[in-house]
Amino acid sequence: MYFLSITYIIGYLIKLQNYNLELQYFTFKILVLTLLYMINKIAGTDEVGRGALAGPIVAATFSISFSKLISLKYSISKALQQKAILSIQKDLEHLFLLINHDLSFIPASNKGWSQMGPTQIETRSIHRNISLAKLKDSKKLSHRQRESMLSHLFDLGNFGLGVISNNYINKKGLQKANMKCMKKSMKIHLKNTNTLFLTDHFVPKNISANITGITKGDNKSFVIAAASIIAKEYRDAIMKEYSKIFPKYEFEKHVGYGTKKHLELIKKYGPCKIHRTGYKIFK
Repeated sequence: MYFLSITYIIGYLIKLQNYNLELQYFTFKILVLTLLYMINKIAGTDEVGRGALAGPIVAATFSISFSKLISLKYSISKALQQKAILSIQKDLEHLFLLINHDLSFIPASNKGWSQMGPTQIETRSIHRNISLAKLKDSKKLSHRQRESMLSHLFDLGNFGLGVISNNYINKKGLQKANMKCMKKSMKIHLKNTNTLFLTDHFVPKNISANITGITKGDNKSFVIAAASIIAKEYRDAIMKEYSKIFPKYEFEKHVGYGTKKHLELIKKYGPCKIHRTGYKIFK
């Protein structure tokens, strides 16, 4: 088994010989970790709200078993081969690449890999493919697009959330708040020691888990993009509730980000209780 897995690693690295050393090292690291710990789940973590002037920072971690991810891959592959949904062909191809990114680091000897096949495609897969086809960085999607994906994501895997208030950001700074909310969202998933974590660039410290950061991960990884969508929808819902408490700031429109209108309202009324008054703009 291990001989075959090592052969798999070498073969995959040969395929990457035309890519930069950073990508080769990243791939090798993921493969070795998978071999050592017999990982059977993959989780993605992302946060939203770093660039906002008001409200909390929110992180989500989405995890899925390899068996379900492989099943999803096969269902998309079948749809592409049959050209079943021509109107979203390019989107399906992109989704296929996102899933392949996450699966490509898993040795064939791993649990679940050899047990899956094209015959295990779920009957509802065609509707799921349509809904998830445009999966990408949540900021590039509309509320309606993100909302249509949520039920399918919840059906596919599990998620955890971390929310850190503007008060903590004001006292401790954005980076510490970012790390804390990521850790909170990962907590429920840490119970499964056979989980591989992928994060969007930032990697929390002092966590006993296999974690790898991917630059611009929400555009490369299925699980990170899924986490991004969950975090974005949850934070937007929080900001819409805040808009009822502080209606004159119109949080339901800009969700706390520094738009021209938001800056005008801050200048007119001054900051409210959920603004990040530790930022230079409020000094």
